[in-house]
Amino acid sequence: MNTLLASAFVGFLLVCNEISYSVGAGESCEIAGMQIAAGQQKKDPKSCTVYKCVNQNNRIVLDTLTCAKQILKDRCRETRGPIDAPFPDCCPTTLCIGNQWN
Repeated sequence: MNTLLASAFVGFLLVCNEISYSVGAGESCEIAGMQIAAGQQKKDPKSCTVYKCVNQNNRIVLDTLTCAKQILKDRCRETRGPIDAPFPDCCPTTLCIGNQWN
């Protein structure tokens, strides 16, 4: 019985070890002077951009989210969001005369 439990425990540890390798144990991305662990994300403090370090099929990739360029209609203007706000609250909004949102 003890041998069976010990074997099951060792098997469990081996499976856990393999899982940690496959989900990015120790891997990270580096951009703009920031180190981001696999599975984590960080907002760039100097811009309205979020970087997410992702393990896809044992490849470490960097997903980037940033504000889209807006095409303004007549009588509309872009109002910048506060740079220190969380994403996407830091992105600009569009304000239009007559209707707030056009």
